[in-house]
Amino acid sequence: MSRTLVLWCPDWPVVAAGIVDGVPAYAPVAVLSANRVIACSAAARREGIRRGLRKRETQARCPEIVTIEHDEGRDARAFESIVATVEAIAPGVDVVRPGVCALAARGPARYFGGEERAAEHLVEQVAQASPTACSRPGWPPVRVGSSPTVRHRRSSPTSTSPRSAVAMPPTRPAVGVERPLVRVTCAA
Repeated sequence: MSRTLVLWCPDWPVVAAGIVDGVPAYAPVAVLSANRVIACSAAARREGIRRGLRKRETQARCPEIVTIEHDEGRDARAFESIVATVEAIAPGVDVVRPGVCALAARGPARYFGGEERAAEHLVEQVAQASPTACSRPGWPPVRVGSSPTVRHRRSSPTSTSPRSAVAMPPTRPAVGVERPLVRVTCAA
């Protein structure tokens, strides 16, 4: 069975709106589709906003929330630079959706001396190539995990470590990821 490295940029619709439209990352922000929240910022989650809430409920819980309509084109355009960076490291990148991409782990793992080193190199390159997407305070960290297959596993590692590059212990695996590898906080 071939292994896959999965790069996940959490809350990508919010991050893309910040990159393209200048939405503040530190403010409560919710991205809506059909009047339901599909993504929200960390500040919005602190105010009780969750995926699936209706627009009215969102505004009732947090009157100062910035609501933005979902734009898949905006999300894809903003994610292109990250995909190009990953593609430069290893060919054959599969974009699962804007904010999530996967690639075969074998080549990069052999070249960099293991999956963990390959993941660390991947996130370093993404942070260098896309400083706009990774350097704003309040935005979530880029995460990389390892999985035997990406087709049935679309979850990614979750950790709250404040360090910039952390090998995540195998005792705390995320749902859907066999072995979480690296979390990179892209805050300045």
